[in-house]
Amino acid sequence: LIGTTVDKEDVKVISSDFTSLINRLAANHFELSKPPKKSKPKQDAWYEGHCQSARRIMNRSLKLIDNFPDQQHLKDRHRANVRSYRNLVNSKRDRFYSKLNAKIMSGKVVSWRDFNK
Repeated sequence: LIGTTVDKEDVKVISSDFTSLINRLAANHFELSKPPKKSKPKQDAWYEGHCQSARRIMNRSLKLIDNFPDQQHLKDRHRANVRSYRNLVNSKRDRFYSKLNAKIMSGKVVSWRDFNK
């Protein structure tokens, strides 16, 4: 081996053979991992389409800020989107629980499903 020259094509062939051998061994002896699932936020009864669309708008404005960090009007718009999203979620949640409390206080029969939402 001393003094012999190695051709680049020979190195490429040996490298591809070695890579395919490692991949076959890994496929036969190890479990293939699944990609992690994105966790979805808990869907409460009060969290409906309006909240989802407001959240989507808020996240889109955040992506715009990431792309253009020096634009002050985008930052202002994002702050307004965050405020409107927060106010919407709080009002929906408060309205839902106040209706549920009103049902309980009036003595109407309330199913356990209403509590678990």
